[in-house]
Parts: sequence; structure tokens; C-alpha cells
Amino acid sequence: MNAFRLLLYQLKQFLLHPFFWLLLPLILILPLFFGGENEAETDSGHIAIGYAVCTPDLENISDGLLSDKDEKGFTALRESLSNRDSAFSFREYDSVTRLQAHVAAGELECGYMLPSDLFSCLLEGDRREKIRILSSPESSLIPVVNEVFYSGIFEQLSPLLLQNYISAQTDGPAAALNKCGEEALNDQYRFYLGNGSSLTFEYENAQPSSGFQQRKLLLAPLRGLFAVLILLAGFSGALRYYRASEQPVFSRFSVRLVMILAPMLLSCIPVLLCYLFYPDLSAAHGNALMIFPEILRLFLYLLLCLIFLMLMTQLLRNAVLMYAVLPLYVLCCLVFSPIFIDAGSFIPLLKSLSWFFLPSWYLL
Repeated sequence: MNAFRLLLYQLKQFLLHPFFWLLLPLILILPLFFGGENEAETDSGHIAIGYAVCTPDLENISDGLLSDKDEKGFTALRESLSNRDSAFSFREYDSVTRLQAHVAAGELECGYMLPSDLFSCLLEGDRREKIRILSSPESSLIPVVNEVFYSGIFEQLSPLLLQNYISAQTDGPAAALNKCGEEALNDQYRFYLGNGSSLTFEYENAQPSSGFQQRKLLLAPLRGLFAVLILLAGFSGALRYYRASEQPVFSRFSVRLVMILAPMLLSCIPVLLCYLFYPDLSAAHGNALMIFPEILRLFLYLLLCLIFLMLMTQLLRNAVLMYAVLPLYVLCCLVFSPIFIDAGSFIPLLKSLSWFFLPSWYLL
């Protein structure tokens, strides 16, 4: 039996099915119901970002007993973030639970959990996994927010690093520091930082306001649901193969491959059309040139699903077992994959667990 001819026959059979032509327009109009302004936008047109100063283990809010270095660093950081002229509005939270809930609900673009000994650790050179970032699947600005937030931290860390460097000198600089004091040194640092003698950027013809509006046109939920749809199509092909394999002529590797692949290929058609009609829906975020990497990502995911289902049908020889595994696996995909909420941002163990479910790979 020619596998290519069988694939064409399967595709033709699905294309002639009325359900396919019903599903196609439904998927194309579905993104229209998810428009609207992002709830993370504040009244002034800025995107809301949350942060909280926590205990060193990042479990609870800090009790306020900080070292002098940390106290100075966080005081200056709060002032810097509140006065910063950017597209983001930073809010400090006094509850880890409230911060997590607001991020999960989409009221915040993302959230940062900072250990109370952050500046002390950074001054000692300990930089590994000190800050925990909370984000919802709809968030698309994490790299930009990171640049702004971390620049605020480094701006307060730099004077402390300068003090440590001068104090470590055994001759003139250390004596000069003791003589002039830390405040005078900080004033000198601020002066040379902003007088143009160091590296600076000048923006010409810049917009008068940095505020902007962000649309939440199904950036993550539908992408994740599309991934589940493709996976379900593959499962349906696997179940059809079980019925066909009762006839010895159809119990072949090529037949199994074609029957699983054909419905997944058909399910990719409405997904691709959605990405073409709604570029904001894909990881391209409105950039037409970036739609091709998204298409490549889609077909790599299709290949991953095909390998997974081929292994499943090889291990599960009985259709009854597949019927038992199907709803459980799809439910776990919806719960553990970052489709509606990225639970791994709140519970690190779930982050590792999510990689066992294929939609997580597509949403990388």
C-alpha cells in the first residue's frame, strides 16, 4: 500500500467532512471574542508591574529587619521605581498571595519577588536565582520589563559596589572614603553619572508620552488551545488506526503513521489561517516577518506530537487503554501547561512537571 496515496486519500476524506468546514470559520472568528484592553493597564496608560520584598527563601513578606546595605538599597530602589519615567507603573505589595493572585488574574503584567538580602548577596557575588519572576501566559513584555526593573536594581547597586571597591584599597582611596564619607561619594557618583561624561543616550523626536495600550488578542490562551487541538486530532487518528488495524492489511507502520498524521495536518490549516489573519495571536506579536518562525515552530510541534503518538500506539496495543489515557492526558495538559495560567511561576515543581505535556514545548 502506497503511503503517500493513502495520505492524500485521508486528507480528501477529512476535507469532504462537514465538520471540518464548520470548525474552520469558528476558529477564524474565535479571536474576535478575546479582544479588549489589557487589565494590566493603569489609568495613565502605563502597564502595571508588581514587586514584593520577601524573606530570603521567597516564601513570605520580609519582616523588615534588613542590614544597612539592604535597607539603603531597597529605599533607593522604591524611590527610583516610583519616579521612573517609563511605560511601566511599579507597585509594591505587602502580601505574596495578593501579588500572585493579581499576576494570575492579569491585573499585573508580571511580578517580582525579591529576597530581603538581595543587595548583600549581590555585593558578595552571589547572583544565582535570587529573584523569582511571576508571569501570566498572556504576558508578552517580560524581556522589556526585565531590562527596566534590573536597571533600577543595578542603579542602586553600583554605588555600593563602588564603596566596597574603594574600601578594599589599602592606601589613599580608603582613607579618602573615610574622610569624605559615603554620602559625599554617592553625590560624586550621581554627578558623574548624569553630567554626560559617562555613556549616555540622546533620543531625538521622541514621543512626548511613554504610555501605550496593549491588546490581549489571545496571545497565549488560544495558542495553547490550538496546541491541544492539534494533539487531540492526533489522538483521534490513533483511535481510528486501532479500529482499522483489526484488518491485517491495515496493521502496518506506514498506515499507522498516515492515520495519525492526516488529521493533525488538517487541524493545522485553521491555525495557520488564524496566524495569517491575526499576527498578534502568534509569537510574532504583529511582526509579519516573524510569522515564518512561528510556522516552523508549529510544524516542529506537529512532528513532536507525531513521535509521541507513534510511541503511545506502540506501547498501548489496546484501544481501551488509549481511551483511558486520552482524557487524563489532555486534562493534565490544560492544568500543567501554561495555557491559562503558568503554575510553574508559583510552584517550581510544576515547572518541571509541565515538560511532560506537549503543549508546554509549543509555548516555549
